Amino acid sequence: MTSPSVEEVRSLYSKAEAAIKLYERIGLDNLTIPLNELRYAGQHILRAEIEANAEESKEDLFKAYRHCERALYDAKEATILCLLETVASFREYDVTADEFETVLPGWREILKRASLARRFIETSGQVKDCDPQKLDNAISALLDVRSKLLEIEPQIMSLRERKREAEAEAERSRQMDAAASAEKNAKAEKTMSDRQFLLSFSATVSGSLIGLLGTLIAIYGTFPECRFLGTVVGLVGFVIFTVATYKISRALLVARPDEAKSELKGTTLIH
Repeated sequence: MTSPSVEEVRSLYSKAEAAIKLYERIGLDNLTIPLNELRYAGQHILRAEIEANAEESKEDLFKAYRHCERALYDAKEATILCLLETVASFREYDVTADEFETVLPGWREILKRASLARRFIETSGQVKDCDPQKLDNAISALLDVRSKLLEIEPQIMSLRERKREAEAEAERSRQMDAAASAEKNAKAEKTMSDRQFLLSFSATVSGSLIGLLGTLIAIYGTFPECRFLGTVVGLVGFVIFTVATYKISRALLVARPDEAKSELKGTTLIH
């Protein structure tokens, strides 16, 4: 490359400065690299102005031009990355495309423009290899998208909060329904357990009475047949009592272990 003129260097310096100002305008502060490049460019421009040797002056202008190029590309690249991150951050919100449309009509078209700009940048390789006009158009499109997104950000945040509250309310309702269902099932199980307990208790009392009746008949029966029948009846009553007592003990130990001892003690006394 032939040595650039002073005007060419100044023009590129102004472009790099404008790119840095744009970078600052969208709220960024990581400008160390492009600012350093412009500082180096300024040093070489100053040397070129005061250098008596024409060849060395041209060399300084060439170096200044290169520093301006790097400052310009670094500023644009940082701006593009920031803009793409902004668009990506909105995509991470728990908001659907249809919901975006309610607060920002044309959201899908805006997203398409951002995607086209990103695709152009990704397929072009390094920023310095991009067509300058197309690159500026892509940055302009991303700036427009960012501006619209920041404008509706409070509405998006509000929409997201409402969605979260609705989801939390639905979850609370689900938990309450589950708790009510569990309580209902527990009451039903307790009712069934109590019913089985009462039936078993009744069987225990009946078995005791039948056993007692059989025993009395076996002892005081007039005829041998009566005494034999009394023995059989007594055995049947004993079996009924034993089975019913076992069921009661099982029910008490499973359902009400703290009351098992007192209940079983009462049953034994009845016998």
